[in-house]
Amino acid sequence: MHSTNQFCTVCGQSTSLFNYGAMCCSACSSFFRRSLSVKTPLRSCQNSELCFKQYNRAVYAECKFCRFHKCVQVGMLNTQKYSDLPKLMHELSHLDEERKKKTVNMTIPECFDLSSIFNYTSIKFAKKSPNLHLSSHDWGCMHQLTSMEFIKTFQFIKFLSMQDLKIFLKRTHFNHVLFSTAMASFSCKQDFMSFPDGTDVFPESIANVTCYNPHFLNRIRCKLMARMIELNITTSEYLLLSAIIFCNSVSTDLSENGRTLINSYQKVYGSLLFQYCEETNQKNGPLRFSELLSVCHAVAKTHEDIKKFFLLFQVYQPEAQPVQLHQDVIEYLSM
Repeated sequence: MHSTNQFCTVCGQSTSLFNYGAMCCSACSSFFRRSLSVKTPLRSCQNSELCFKQYNRAVYAECKFCRFHKCVQVGMLNTQKYSDLPKLMHELSHLDEERKKKTVNMTIPECFDLSSIFNYTSIKFAKKSPNLHLSSHDWGCMHQLTSMEFIKTFQFIKFLSMQDLKIFLKRTHFNHVLFSTAMASFSCKQDFMSFPDGTDVFPESIANVTCYNPHFLNRIRCKLMARMIELNITTSEYLLLSAIIFCNSVSTDLSENGRTLINSYQKVYGSLLFQYCEETNQKNGPLRFSELLSVCHAVAKTHEDIKKFFLLFQVYQPEAQPVQLHQDVIEYLSM
């Protein structure tokens, strides 16, 4: 598509081309397309992510990291790559099934490498023994790790710096844990959250003390579930909403590039959910879209309640903490 002669919004070269929703020369357009298809992470910037702020083409032309993020900043990331919604849903469904299989059939090995949590590589799990009984702590650790593994399969992860990746996974994975746990319980026709084998989401030892308010505990188990039951969320809605939920928890600790990238992908998944709602709900599509987004608030509220519970748990039952390996994982996640 051609327009009057202007300048590429990425590199500043003269161009008359309009690509990926922005005034963009053919070289930058080709670079952006190749970057989206490459499976390996971008090499981190060696110039503190300042290449495009110094307006020195000799510097930033060689920095793929900054060049890609400049493409994102000018609005080149859009839904074109995801125009085939059925194909995307199939991919998301496959990734989520793999997550569920790992959660149920695998466990944390004794020689677990904590550093594998916050990098681009896959987390190495061990095959779970059929006779192994998992406590709520065990299930909680596995859900956290498999949710992070699931999040790391999304395309935008490879475009984050290592520092942003660590911050993003720490700040966002637990909301996905809650939503996926609630969806699994919802699929089993339950009105309360539990782990796959029916284990309560709270440590078994809470039955030994009376300091916890039963209403508060049941609010955690049931509030999110009640909203999902009310909306009767479908699997397809759950998959798209999952991506929106973990992109919705962007931390201010992220770099400017990191925040812009994740916000851009959140808009992409939001647009796709809106498209799905319109296709499946006809005239009520916008209303359905608004209702589904309200689940984000229910997830966030449940997360806040769980934080309060574990503060009380550490005070009232310090002797009932997880085994050392799982305690190491939890402490590493909270560093």
